Parts: sequence; C-alpha cells; structure tokens
Amino acid sequence: MFIRLIIALALLMVLFYLMARYRRLPENKRRQWMIKVAVGAFVAVMLLGVVSGKMHWLGGLLAAVVGFAKFGFSFMVRVLPFLRILGNQGFGNPVFSTEFLKVQINLGQNSITGAVIKGPYKDSALESLNDQQLAELEEHYKNLDNRSYYLIRVIRQRMGGGRGQQQNHSQQDYRSVSDPSYDEALQILGLEEYVGKAQPEKDRVVKAHRRLMQKLHPDHGGNDYLASRVNVAKEIVLKKIKT
Repeated sequence: MFIRLIIALALLMVLFYLMARYRRLPENKRRQWMIKVAVGAFVAVMLLGVVSGKMHWLGGLLAAVVGFAKFGFSFMVRVLPFLRILGNQGFGNPVFSTEFLKVQINLGQNSITGAVIKGPYKDSALESLNDQQLAELEEHYKNLDNRSYYLIRVIRQRMGGGRGQQQNHSQQDYRSVSDPSYDEALQILGLEEYVGKAQPEKDRVVKAHRRLMQKLHPDHGGNDYLASRVNVAKEIVLKKIKT
C-alpha cells in the first residue's frame, strides 16, 4: 500500500511538471512535444509491464521498436539538411562568362551578381544597375553578342524588370547562341577548380549538372536560358572527357 502511494505521488509530480512545461512552450511547438511525451509514456508503460512480469517480452520489444523509430525519425529530420550541405560541398556557384559580362548565380542566397567587362557601364557591378540601365545594356548587346544579351534578360527578369518583353523560349530557340569553351563550361557547372587542371570524373560532372538543374530548371522556378546553358556545358565537358 505504501509503495503504491509513493508511485501515485511520483506520477502526480510528473504530471504537474509536464503541465507546467507544456504551458511554457510556444504554441507552435506544443503538438510536437505532446507526441514525444505520448510515445515516451507508451514505451515506459510497456517496459514496466515486462519488468513486472505482467506483459510478454514481445511487448517490450515492440515498445523498444516504437521508441527507436520515433528517435530515428527525429534524428533523420535533423541530420538530412546537414547531409544535403555535405552533398553540395566541392561544387561552386555557376559562373556565366562572355567577352562582355561575367555573371555568377549564388544558389545559396538565390541571387545574381556580376560585372560589366565591356560596353556601357564598364566595370560596374550588375546588381548596382537599375532596370533602365540594364535595358540599355540589353539593347547594346542585342545584335552584338547573343550570350550577353540573354544574360541581361535573365537579370532583368529576376529583378522584375522588362516584364512586357518577357517571352517563354524553348531550348531550341537558343541553338543559335554560341557555345561556351571547355573552361567556360566547367565554370557554368560550378567546377571551376578543374580549369587548367586534370579533367573531372564523369560522375562528378553528372552530379554537378543535376544539382544545378534542381535550382535553375524552369519547373523549379529557374530560367529556360540558364537551364539550356547548363545542359550545353554538361555535353561539352563530357565530350572532352571521352576524347
């Protein structure tokens, strides 16, 4: 009788503690916390039943599996973002270079930076130019260099400018665009460390291409032109590796 009273008091204290803890939690975390408490209570009751001989050992095994599954799920939720970061290590941001422009897509920040090499606003940072100035560059490069022309269009679209001029191009529309060199293709794929050095392995090129298409493909909020350039860059690098 005395032991049961102690157990009842202990359970009552635990209940008061849990209620106080629940009230201190933000509303957006209460549901998740309650699930953890429920799973923990279930496992504890099952194990107590096994220890006291009132439940078959299979029940204890089931409780252990449930507890491990809950822990494993929480662990994977926390670890997956870290694994994703590790998977992207070794790949740089794609760089699109022409005789007139140098443009870098910052995948982590979802932004574009670059510089004008030749033409109006020479040596200016592209991100510092307003839409009117970018429109001047677009018109300047229109009949001068199609790669620079399309890059400026991409930047204007990302900044919200030139909306009336936007068109949905298929990749076939860009066949007239001159191909990048092998070194430029490496930079587009984020493999700049291989420029002037040993060739990358095929698997690394494929992974770099897949990573970029997940960000730059139109179906993922990207852009037709950038996606087409990434595809061309992959073909150029793989062709070079085979020869």
